[in-house]
Amino acid sequence: MKIDSTRPSVSGQPALRTQKPSGPAQSPIGEAAPEVHLAAAADPSGAPVDAGRVAEIRQAISDGRLQIDAERIADRLIEATRDSLAR
Repeated sequence: MKIDSTRPSVSGQPALRTQKPSGPAQSPIGEAAPEVHLAAAADPSGAPVDAGRVAEIRQAISDGRLQIDAERIADRLIEATRDSLAR
């Protein structure tokens, strides 16, 4: 995965874009947005994916109904990190 930005870097120099992403989707600034493939980010434990739940979340995003609870996400990240460090 490449990190690509048109914002200035920390050094004050603009980040250079070497390759345009391909795909049919358009980003808010009019450039082609890269496609995301969930299989590449699959759980290494082989846990099954609930396709129905994935479709439900996608629809909620499309409809603008998805509610993000940043505090809950942060709490779970902290908990997962503690568990990982405890091992």
